[in-house]
Amino acid sequence: MAKKQAIPTPYLSLGLAGLIPFILCLAGLIVGEGVLVAWAKIAIVGYGAIILSFLGGIQWGLLLKEKSRKKQWSILLAGTLPALIGWCALLVNTLLGLAVLMIGFGLQYYLDLATVDSGIAPKWYTRLRLLLTTLVELILLSTLIILWLGL
Repeated sequence: MAKKQAIPTPYLSLGLAGLIPFILCLAGLIVGEGVLVAWAKIAIVGYGAIILSFLGGIQWGLLLKEKSRKKQWSILLAGTLPALIGWCALLVNTLLGLAVLMIGFGLQYYLDLATVDSGIAPKWYTRLRLLLTTLVELILLSTLIILWLGL
């Protein structure tokens, strides 16, 4: 049985650090009031849209050395969708924006799996994306529930 390659420390550390703004926004909703809550609602959707766009951009970066035109077109096209989904999340109310982001992060995870399966991204990338996507989805879902219930 082949040993799993560890997620390189810089990717894991910076990936986890990227969760901090999500966590701060969620904390602002839980303990804040007034302006802080209003800011946190805007900030979490805005940051989610930025990160989703970033993840789509990673797909483009992975293809810079790829020779196969067929792989290039399909992944480049799919890599544009996260930015469009993030933009859509900014155009609607906060609850719907959170739901749109959750769908976007879920779809992005499957795109990440496809890039690993096609040999474009390293095997450890699947584990990194699973960890980070799961945590982001839990934070977004928690935020959605808190806002939905008015807690």
